[in-house]
Amino acid sequence: MKSSIRILLLMLLVLFVSDAVYAQPEIVFSGRPSIKVQEYASNATTVQLSDDESKRSQVLVVRDGENYLWASRDNKPLAKSVSGEYTTYYSLDGSGYIRIQSPEATAKFKGIVSESNQIFDYREHLLQGLASITYYGKTR
Repeated sequence: MKSSIRILLLMLLVLFVSDAVYAQPEIVFSGRPSIKVQEYASNATTVQLSDDESKRSQVLVVRDGENYLWASRDNKPLAKSVSGEYTTYYSLDGSGYIRIQSPEATAKFKGIVSESNQIFDYREHLLQGLASITYYGKTR
């Protein structure tokens, strides 16, 4: 009887450990951009992305245990910050961030912000040397 209980406990332990080891990262944010802005010193260009370009530029943030990763940017580690109606994920190496506006903020600012800005609820900002690329899009 004692050996049966030990075997059962051992099997439960293996199940719990294997579940933790094989747990899949959880998607916490996914978005597709429709606008790309490139800035270089005294020059900025704005481009409307095609559907194909938008798919290739999709942003994806995942949580793996207690860690946040920028899955669409080589799994760069991220720190999460929540301030009011915005959630921001900062790259720990300083290469950029993703800022997400809550649905409540979108509703709150409707009519205050220009119509063109209301179609976006996130911004992904990438720093490349002294230049930057910013994508604006909608949550998926």
